[in-house]
Amino acid sequence: MTSLQKGRGPTEGDGRRKRVLTWVSRCLLALVPLGSLGLLCPVPSAVLAARRRRRADWVAFAGFTVLWLLWIADLAESPDGGTGLAFAGGFVLLVVSTVGAALHSLLAWSDRPRGES
Repeated sequence: MTSLQKGRGPTEGDGRRKRVLTWVSRCLLALVPLGSLGLLCPVPSAVLAARRRRRADWVAFAGFTVLWLLWIADLAESPDGGTGLAFAGGFVLLVVSTVGAALHSLLAWSDRPRGES
């Protein structure tokens, strides 16, 4: 039985448990672009945008979607990776879509309740 069911109100343990679960969900969401090597980079920002419903989150989702489309177009144009500048461009797209989306999913969360700005 939780402390709320006992009628005592939230306790320190409840807050700590919520923080741990929040960090676990952040880490799992950050693994999505890392595990897919950037192919699912819009997913964490889509989850954030759907959850928080803020304009900045939708802009981030649109940005990662455009980045994903650019990366797919680059792969379609030169499936072997290319050389020189084409390789460098593809590598930058890969790194930004993978690491950028993972960092965004870890750092963009706010611990403030909805309604507070």
